[in-house]
Amino acid sequence: MSKSQVKRINAQKGWISVEDRLPEEGVEVMAKIDDSDGCRNEQSLTRQGTLWFFPDMSMYVYYTPTHWMPLPEPPVDTEEK
Repeated sequence: MSKSQVKRINAQKGWISVEDRLPEEGVEVMAKIDDSDGCRNEQSLTRQGTLWFFPDMSMYVYYTPTHWMPLPEPPVDTEEK
């Protein structure tokens, strides 16, 4: 698959390249890293400056994500209790 095809597929799925735009600092987002073999990792992270941390801020990750997307809104409970 060509780089342009991968870029198009990522955009269709809602992924934003970190080369195009970074998320706001301190906001938890879904992040992923792509390499020559495809998607290597996807997980929820929070950016502070140039570092990316686990959401509880207990540790930063050693890699820089290639893409990110906002977390989805939590489900709404429509049933009355």
